[in-house]
Amino acid sequence: MRTTTVIAAMALAAAVVASMAGCAGSAADRVTPSGDIRVITYNIRSFEGYTKNWDRCNDVVRRGQMAERFALELSLYDPTVICLQEVPGEASAAALAARLGMHYAHFKGGWKSKGWPEGISGAVLSKYPILEAKPHPSLNWADRPEDLFTRFWGRVVLDTPAGKLAVHAMHGYHKDSQVRLRELAEVLPAVQKDVREGMSVILLGDLNHRPDSPEYERIAAIGMTDSLGGPAGPAPLTYSSIEPKGRIDYIWSAGPISKHLTSSKVLFEGAFRTNLDDPNSYALSDHLPVLAAFSTSK
Repeated sequence: MRTTTVIAAMALAAAVVASMAGCAGSAADRVTPSGDIRVITYNIRSFEGYTKNWDRCNDVVRRGQMAERFALELSLYDPTVICLQEVPGEASAAALAARLGMHYAHFKGGWKSKGWPEGISGAVLSKYPILEAKPHPSLNWADRPEDLFTRFWGRVVLDTPAGKLAVHAMHGYHKDSQVRLRELAEVLPAVQKDVREGMSVILLGDLNHRPDSPEYERIAAIGMTDSLGGPAGPAPLTYSSIEPKGRIDYIWSAGPISKHLTSSKVLFEGAFRTNLDDPNSYALSDHLPVLAAFSTSK
């Protein structure tokens, strides 16, 4: 991660927020959308873009266009809920939410560096009112082991046409399966508690594990549904956006909503991917977004 790029992205986002003051509106100003619940998870790589031609990508960042391009591309899919990973600060989350006309909740990560003054953070953007938002809901943050949730985990409750929806958004540890399993040991009981209380639940994000991993088995074992299907058969690939070779991004569901999944796909298309035949082509991120749609009919 290049510190100068992150700082530039944060400054850009702050300027966008200022220029769009009042655009997103408060919860009282907005109407809850009807129709499908359309969920996207996307690791945005700190608004840096991804390409084999970094001069081209850095030029787009310097021109201050990256946040706008993210918003335009995401809006094509009419999302009602978006989970973002590798957000370079709350200003960036606010800027994107303002451009898309969405509420947002920002969640700081546990690991900080010179290039990540707010930690490797994340956010949930929503067309629906956010009734609750809490980081790391099962942990006393001051007592958290330093190696857990170095990225983030946050829970929001949304007021949707299908009732309350608990969204557990997270970015799993990138190096060690045992650390990811310890993270899930905190997350999954919180998911199960929401299910027992009758809520629809979604667990999503860059979970940093493969479909043939113990982590995948652990999530499936509590009765959650993988929106892209099980580990059998050809795996839909989410990483990287130049030449996808693996899958580490997921949208899981449980409770009533899991019975109403209507479609899902990896968005290996448009500005989310790189055109290998064009040396000036770049993707918005190194990951590909995952989209899942759920019917709100009873």
